[in-house]
Amino acid sequence: MRTLIRGGWVVGFGGGGHALVPDGVVVYEDDRVVHVGRRFDGRADAEIDARGMLVGPGFIDTHVHSGHRASHRLITDTGRREFFGQPFLEISVPREGTRVGGDPRYARPTDADADAGNGLLATFTVAEMLRNGITTFMEFGSQLRVQEALLGEVERLGLRAYLGAGYDSGRWVGDAQGRLKRVIDEAAGCRELDGALAFIRRVDGTVNGRVRGLLAPREVETCSLDLLRATRAAANELGCPS
Repeated sequence: MRTLIRGGWVVGFGGGGHALVPDGVVVYEDDRVVHVGRRFDGRADAEIDARGMLVGPGFIDTHVHSGHRASHRLITDTGRREFFGQPFLEISVPREGTRVGGDPRYARPTDADADAGNGLLATFTVAEMLRNGITTFMEFGSQLRVQEALLGEVERLGLRAYLGAGYDSGRWVGDAQGRLKRVIDEAAGCRELDGALAFIRRVDGTVNGRVRGLLAPREVETCSLDLLRATRAAANELGCPS
């Protein structure tokens, strides 16, 4: 089936770069774009009126954290003005021996509502990206069960995704004086890497090729050199980004 989109402004490509075409048209047949320009004199089985709108290629978001989207949506309205509302400097670090409560990203797998929370965050994340014209994204560092929830939404709603569970050799906590302290756990980092690799081997190339694997060590300061070297070796073996 051939469909013509009649747009107010069309983002095309020509002469070695992108070009903005006023009152342009885009024609696609099945899953391929067959024409972009000011007019089209051929046959079209259907027409979409997008006049007054912008028609362009899908955007690519190269740094997504599922779960941050919903909570940040609430925080940015009251965040620090000097950082344009960004909430990153307001994220709490737990005291040593405790965890952040009330946030589905930090729920234990045994929590009754853990899967429901992750499912909701995955739906919100993918729907918000689609609403803003993003059709490809890379998810960095969320837990394995978050990646599983995203995988289902990617398949259901039609995006392309690079997915990879995060891992590291330790985390930041607050000590008794409120100062940052790094807690090292090399064995946990190795287990997380093994889980991330198993996930990639299972999902890479699935959903009609729309899902690819991504190796995501969380922060350089919480990953040992051995873990980073293992990441590089695995990336070379699997042919995936890291």
